[in-house]
Amino acid sequence: MAVFENKEQIMNRLSALEKYNAWESQNPCNIEGAKAISAVGDLYNLIPAQFRSRPVDPGGIIKMHRMFSHLRAGYEHS
Repeated sequence: MAVFENKEQIMNRLSALEKYNAWESQNPCNIEGAKAISAVGDLYNLIPAQFRSRPVDPGGIIKMHRMFSHLRAGYEHS
């Protein structure tokens, strides 16, 4: 996971995510559900077993969501 050193890096990441979301809305995925599930399984199998056996720690994702929500709140009030 990326480590952000300053507000500029966080803003850059937020901007990139917003651009991706805009692109994604214009380019919907046309893959069948069963194929998508199979692809996820294939990707999971690429993860080394030592990492698959570790407990999942969503702390980093939760922290990132909190940072983005604070930035978005500040951005919307500007």
